[in-house]
Amino acid sequence: MLFNAEIAEQRYKGVDMSKLSQYNALINSDINEIIMHPNEINKIKIKVRNTGTMTWIPQKEKSINISYHILDRNGKTILRDGERTGLPYAIRTGEEALIDMKLKSPDTEGSYKIEIDMVHEGVTWFEQKGSKTLIINLEVKK
Repeated sequence: MLFNAEIAEQRYKGVDMSKLSQYNALINSDINEIIMHPNEINKIKIKVRNTGTMTWIPQKEKSINISYHILDRNGKTILRDGERTGLPYAIRTGEEALIDMKLKSPDTEGSYKIEIDMVHEGVTWFEQKGSKTLIINLEVKK
C-alpha cells in the first residue's frame, strides 16, 4: 500500500487534489459544423483524452462510451441520449484515442447543436461530474 501511495504522490505532485476526478475527459474535433439529411446516420472523428484518474475499459456492462445530446438552436435538449460508440481499447490516464463516433440526425430539418460527452453506462455522464463537453453545430437539410 505504501508503494501505491508513493506512486500517486509522484504522479500528482503539484496538482490540486480537490480538482481531480475519475470522470474527466478532453474532447476535441477538427469539425465545427456538420450538414446531414433527416434521420441520416454518419460518423465523425472525435479525439478523446483521459484526463481523469480512472482507466476507461471497454466492457459489456457499465462500459465507458462516447455519446451525445442534441440541442435546438436555443440550447434546449431535444434528445438526451444519442447513439453510443464504444472505445477501441482501454485508455489510461493521459492517453488519447481517435474515435469514429456514430451520429444520427433528427428527423426534422433545422439548426441544432450536438453536445458530445463521455458516459459511464448506468453510472454517470462525465459532464455531471464537472468534465467539459464539446459542442458542434448541426444543420439538417433535405
